[in-house]
Amino acid sequence: MLLAAVVTARAPAQQLPGAPLDVRVVVADDTILLPAERYPLAVRVTRAARVVATVSRGDAPDSVVWRSDTLAAARDAAIAWDLRMLGGAAIGSGPYTVTVVASDSSGALASARAVLMVNRLRPDTMPIPPPLTSAQLEPEIVVVGHTTPTAILIGTAAALVPSLLGRKELRAARAGDAGHWVVAGGVTVLGFAAFLTSRRLGFSAQNARRNAETRARHAELVAEIEAANALARERVGYRIWREGGAP
Repeated sequence: MLLAAVVTARAPAQQLPGAPLDVRVVVADDTILLPAERYPLAVRVTRAARVVATVSRGDAPDSVVWRSDTLAAARDAAIAWDLRMLGGAAIGSGPYTVTVVASDSSGALASARAVLMVNRLRPDTMPIPPPLTSAQLEPEIVVVGHTTPTAILIGTAAALVPSLLGRKELRAARAGDAGHWVVAGGVTVLGFAAFLTSRRLGFSAQNARRNAETRARHAELVAEIEAANALARERVGYRIWREGGAP
């Protein structure tokens, strides 16, 4: 993104005949800027000239990531870099080289450079909740009862066994008629078998509704935190210092 730079001009100082064109770029030793702020580049030339500033990555000096407009400077010029690249994306951390080129009406050229160290400050973000686990959800497939007439009949018979065991006929069987015990025990076993086989797996609509509500609340919470984190990353600022200055 190209920005219109603000230029402040002073009356040019009287130059000696044949004095060479010279340019200097002055940057802050150490500063902190918000994303909406611009980094100032002060340019000084020895006589009236046109100046343009470019910014490239320190590890790729031939790859220009930002370029200013060409400005007419009488002596001093102020150029503002919006800390974005040509495509509009925000810059990342790392070294950047600022190059200012000046040219006058005679075709003379002069250039100056400054290396900046850029550190994107750490945003204050919140952790994203982990995905829901099965322990946080209700089981949707549950064991349900399914009573049949046969199960009722056999279960009733099994329930009567304890009372039958108290009758005199069965008490007499204790003395030696094992057949009565076999019949009584068989009825009891059949009663429990009927109970167990009368139960089956089924779908719980109530638990499914609760799980849907739980998932919806979890998704809403994740979306809110992600939006807050994105906003925090957009608002995080930069610390920029001149190479050789205070880190």
